[in-house]
Amino acid sequence: MKKKDESSSEYEFTIIESVLQDNPDQKVSEDAVVVPIPTMIQTDRGKEIPLLCYRCPDSNYTIIYSQGNATDLGYMHERYSLLSSLLKVNVVAYDYTGYGVSKGDPSELETYSDIMAVYNWTIENCPGRCTSYHNDSLTGDGIILYGQSLGSGPTCYLACKIKVAGIVLHNGILSGMRVLTDSRALGCLDVYPNIDRIQKVLSPVLVIHGKLDAEVHWDHGKHLHELVPEHLKREPYWVEDRGHNDIVDDQEHLDVYIRVMTKFIGSLERPTD
Repeated sequence: MKKKDESSSEYEFTIIESVLQDNPDQKVSEDAVVVPIPTMIQTDRGKEIPLLCYRCPDSNYTIIYSQGNATDLGYMHERYSLLSSLLKVNVVAYDYTGYGVSKGDPSELETYSDIMAVYNWTIENCPGRCTSYHNDSLTGDGIILYGQSLGSGPTCYLACKIKVAGIVLHNGILSGMRVLTDSRALGCLDVYPNIDRIQKVLSPVLVIHGKLDAEVHWDHGKHLHELVPEHLKREPYWVEDRGHNDIVDDQEHLDVYIRVMTKFIGSLERPTD
């Protein structure tokens, strides 16, 4: 993992504006998303990380979004606002340890601790039918885990431990080492073994991958989809003319992406009161 430069970590929560103000041409309802207030949460490894919850009134689902490398909450704000507004869901987003304004050094283990802290915060704080009680304990049966690129690592880690409503892997990796080489000579040094964990997930999976991805080859997405337990597979979305970071970079592709996501969410078992 690569720690972000100090200069790129200075984003201001206090000046977050609505998506319509920033992008007047986008088809977004002005009052669909409640502007988030930042929350600092503590992980079980003693680190503090920032979290934002984009709340959509009367939503049945909450997406926990684990972002890719070399980005942060400030850079991704518009994406999260769009997701919440267009999909009518809550979106909980966070920075990994060592990213954005969070302190410490990033590592694989820290990201696992980070996402577990975010999950625990979400089931306790998100409104509506996104959580329920089972055997006197809160469960995340209205939570969708979304992992983009590197974020597929902590997402798969949590997804094979906890049953949630669904899982989305967006340009995900089979493992860290497999992004660099097909050789298994350095397998003992590998990180984020999604290739093993995806076979143990407990919830339906949608795999999204750009066919022109030059950073994480499309083969990663295809293999991840193939390894999903058969009864949990959903139709994948292979984006013909897009690469690693541009799947929703224009209105046409955004519209298709929203239709794919809406169909996936519609296929999930709805949370009950």
